[in-house]
Amino acid sequence: MIKLPAVFSNGALFQCSTRFTLRGQANPGSRISARLTKTGGTPRVFEDFADAEGSFSLEMEAPPASFDEYALTVTDGKSECSISDILFGELWIASGQSNMEMTNLFMRGKNELYKQMKCKKLRIFAQNWMGGLAADSSFPFTPQDDLPGEWIGCDDPSRLDNVSACASAAILELYNRLNKTGGNVPVGFLNASVGATTIETWLPRESIMTDGTVKDYITKIGRLPTEDKFNTHGGANFTQPCALYNLKIAPFAGLRARGTLWYQGESNVASRESAEYYLAALRAYHSAYEKRFAPDGAAYQIICSQLYPWLYTSESTGSADECTFGYLNQAFTDAADAEPDKFGIVTVYDLPPIWAFGMGNHPIHPSNKYEIGFRMGMLIHNRCHGGRGSRSAATLKEYKCGNGAVTLTFGQKLTCPEKQIRGCYIAGDNGLYVEADAQIIRGGKLRLSHPHVKNPVNAAYMVSCLEQSGRLYSGELPVAPFMTDRTGRVAIEPKPWTRTENDSVFVVAHVDMADYRKIDAYPRPTWLCEPGTQLCRDNVFASCAGALRIFAGEDSFARIYAPAYTANRLDMYNYSGLSLNLIGGRAAKLRVGFAYAEDKTLWFDCVPAHNSDPDGDIFSVNFTLPEKYCSRICFEFDLSACPIKAVSMENIVLVPGV
Repeated sequence: MIKLPAVFSNGALFQCSTRFTLRGQANPGSRISARLTKTGGTPRVFEDFADAEGSFSLEMEAPPASFDEYALTVTDGKSECSISDILFGELWIASGQSNMEMTNLFMRGKNELYKQMKCKKLRIFAQNWMGGLAADSSFPFTPQDDLPGEWIGCDDPSRLDNVSACASAAILELYNRLNKTGGNVPVGFLNASVGATTIETWLPRESIMTDGTVKDYITKIGRLPTEDKFNTHGGANFTQPCALYNLKIAPFAGLRARGTLWYQGESNVASRESAEYYLAALRAYHSAYEKRFAPDGAAYQIICSQLYPWLYTSESTGSADECTFGYLNQAFTDAADAEPDKFGIVTVYDLPPIWAFGMGNHPIHPSNKYEIGFRMGMLIHNRCHGGRGSRSAATLKEYKCGNGAVTLTFGQKLTCPEKQIRGCYIAGDNGLYVEADAQIIRGGKLRLSHPHVKNPVNAAYMVSCLEQSGRLYSGELPVAPFMTDRTGRVAIEPKPWTRTENDSVFVVAHVDMADYRKIDAYPRPTWLCEPGTQLCRDNVFASCAGALRIFAGEDSFARIYAPAYTANRLDMYNYSGLSLNLIGGRAAKLRVGFAYAEDKTLWFDCVPAHNSDPDGDIFSVNFTLPEKYCSRICFEFDLSACPIKAVSMENIVLVPGV
């Protein structure tokens, strides 16, 4: 009886490589004959013999990409198996953890996407999620031959609900670009993702055991996949190294694929050491998958989505380091820089954080997957099919320190759609990072400086866990986050309240990892008012991106404050002063307070510069604070000597401590 793996079934889409391998079971020692026939055409026949156990692997030539349908009939002389509606085109593996797994069902724009996908030659292989296994089941120690699944098209929306949203958008984008001028190239993907998995879960065992860096790290964390220790991790069995490769990837053997759409890494965020391991694991992944799946004569491609900002700090990882996720994103960048023909990266930090309530409103799962997928599809077209435009996010090529600034070279034109470039930080010898003044200069360069950092030695961009302010682009994508310090600890606590154009700040008010419904991750007011004070945005008198307009109460006093949150702490002990601009308030008196308890606020008077600006003045204050976080920073304005009982505040600059 002829038996073929599920991936060789009706409605299949195969990569238009020069060949593929048909696998299956038949009568032991029998002569296998396979006829591949284009509708209305002449069959092409391929033959081989089954081995003593009845297994066969029949090498077959793959036709070029087209919308032509094929049928395949396999016989061993005693039985026959036929599959129909086969296409040859562009095939990808879509893999990773929950952000790649996150399905169309949770996307607000799914109906529009389905409308665009309808009647197109798009195919998706939808596997059984984990073969009926539970998280603590016994997972296969050796690669499996098959896993139940089926090929689906795009004319029945209900069948699209349970496949990757990110990959769905990627193949649609690629399809539209390839077929815009009559290319006739079908596109599809193999859906293979499981939430909460690590990269080593998707590696074959031989890659783990033969790569020194990978093996040493996995040994250190007590997860080396030896047979006596396999399936001894309880509810974490499904995340064991090689477990899901054996279960879900090995059954694709024989197919060719252009590459992997990869959205994973959240479960590997821990430290700089784990990020260095991740880079080695990424390279091992590429080597293993290229050997098994790459089309003849083509480099296997891995299109990686970098991680979206989230609170990878002590609450979730046991680390006190604020930039742990920045270390891991750097691993993607390093892979793309070292081997640009193999790795492409999609940057995502500029996308709005919209949550999917159906997934417990967990902020680690923003439902912006279609835009990420569209970016992936664009990169595929540019990298593999001659499209013009970005082949990967622009990365930092060189940096130099001198003349009170850090000059960063990207080698590509830089743009920013906003008045001020945010998310850039520099540090002096003391290692304290402060937000920098950033200017784009000629030649794809960025100049970073700060009035109180005279000799900066390092710079960073968009590496802090909840930093979402960056809007620096090169081509169609935001530039890749970076940190120039590649050995020391990088700790950056963003100060959204210093950006007076902000109406709100993204915060995590409460985290209960046992119940996602209790995760309150939403925008909160950046500034709050004491009774009698009013506050609004001022884009009229502002000289920069925006100012705060502050109205006093009947007593001519105005009191505003910026509160601290779980993920928006006030480490003001690291600073020795601040300055700010007041517009329309030259006669104002101002003091700044740091609250540590309901009844304990340390107050400091601000001193005006008495400059020549007729509309305003610069106020500065020096302070010394205890080495602990304060609960709020308060500003009290005495406007009794001002003709108008209102003032606008902007350009808050912190002075780093010595």
